[in-house]
Amino acid sequence: MYEKRPWLAHYGNVPASLSYPEGSIYSMIAEDARRHPGLPALEFLGRWTSKAGLLARADAMSREE
Repeated sequence: MYEKRPWLAHYGNVPASLSYPEGSIYSMIAEDARRHPGLPALEFLGRWTSKAGLLARADAMSREE
């Protein structure tokens, strides 16, 4: 197996391939924001944005012209 993909020898316990959920990143963020709107989504230098806030910003950016 390592002959064709020699980098796999360096993966350790990480599997060579992963399964990913169906849907877009936006749909995953939107669902998570609906379930946990007040929890932090992003934190940087002591400031944070809630999951609902992140979704609202993404929606606002998608409407910009």
